[in-house]
Amino acid sequence: MTSQIVANQAGADSSTRIQGKRRRQLIDATLSVIAENGISNVTLAKVAGRAGLTAAMVNFHFAGKNSLLLETLRFVSREFQERFDDAIAGAKGDPVRALNAIIDTHFDPALSDPRRLAVWYAFWGESWARAEYQALCGKEDTFNEIKVKALFEQVLIAEGRNRMDADALSLAFLGMLDILWQGMLIDDTARGRKTRRKQCQRFLASIFPGSFGGTVENTVNGPSRKWICVGHLEDLEGGDNQIIEQDVNGVAVLVRKDSDGEVRAVQYRDGCPVAELPSVPLRQADGLLFVRP
Repeated sequence: MTSQIVANQAGADSSTRIQGKRRRQLIDATLSVIAENGISNVTLAKVAGRAGLTAAMVNFHFAGKNSLLLETLRFVSREFQERFDDAIAGAKGDPVRALNAIIDTHFDPALSDPRRLAVWYAFWGESWARAEYQALCGKEDTFNEIKVKALFEQVLIAEGRNRMDADALSLAFLGMLDILWQGMLIDDTARGRKTRRKQCQRFLASIFPGSFGGTVENTVNGPSRKWICVGHLEDLEGGDNQIIEQDVNGVAVLVRKDSDGEVRAVQYRDGCPVAELPSVPLRQADGLLFVRP
């Protein structure tokens, strides 16, 4: 009797795993069909064909087309929200690390590939879908806005700039992320992602140089200088293994990773051997690269 119960339970577990795999397979196919055809042109036949399954199999796992579309949105939303929350939690109360991690989360190819982005914006493009989106994701969006505003409030307090509007800054930050996300529907290259991430980092550094661009140092013999963010450590992976910024406080700067793995910065002069170029102070923080010409 006991062995029969165990066998039945094992069979039930196996059936559940298979059903979960099939549902995930159909959701993955729906991502592709939405990206290729638009949400209004999705049909169960197209999804089934893309998944290599029958239309009857789609109807077995989902109540209908709308149910499948909403489950696809729920999957994408849950996937992103978990990473968003992890980005903040992983910062352990440091708002600067949290905001940098939020930027990295937005431009992670695993979360913002063209198929997933197509789902986000498809639900905004159809009047019926917008209502469904709000019902499913509206509360999380509001909570995220509150969380980001709280991070900006913490940075403002740390820099003693309490007169600035944390609400306006957080909305500008989130709006910028949204616009740059839209751009990835057209340009999903690694270089494009790095450029967009850098734009976000520069936005924060321009507002909070003390937190995101380094501390401003007053000197007796010269003008004030500050650390300037020129990119992310990942920008040096693959390709040319270097970053060239033509105007960093009036100086062209080259940041590169040498064959031994060491990262260094020099004043850039076209055609001049790197070994002969004067060095530029460089520091790293949370994966970001800062120079001070």
